[in-house]
Amino acid sequence: TEALVDATDNFDQYSRATVIFDKLRGLLGDEVIVSSLRELWNQHGYPQRPATSMDFVRILQNNVSEQDKDVVRRLLLGTDVHDWL
Repeated sequence: TEALVDATDNFDQYSRATVIFDKLRGLLGDEVIVSSLRELWNQHGYPQRPATSMDFVRILQNNVSEQDKDVVRRLLLGTDVHDWL
């Protein structure tokens, strides 16, 4: 199994992203995710360089506590299916 950020099949990306972001919302809360998306937009909105999934991961990791960085890494970069369930 590939990490979510490396997934290439649409069905895999969308179905896993739904599960993983639901888990992130429950663990981190909406505010940190929304503020990270705003920061991503500010850094990568037109005419800047388009954002990549890794740009979002980096920003999210910068916006969470030290103890939550591992959760973000496991869910978005990990390949262990048990972390997602």
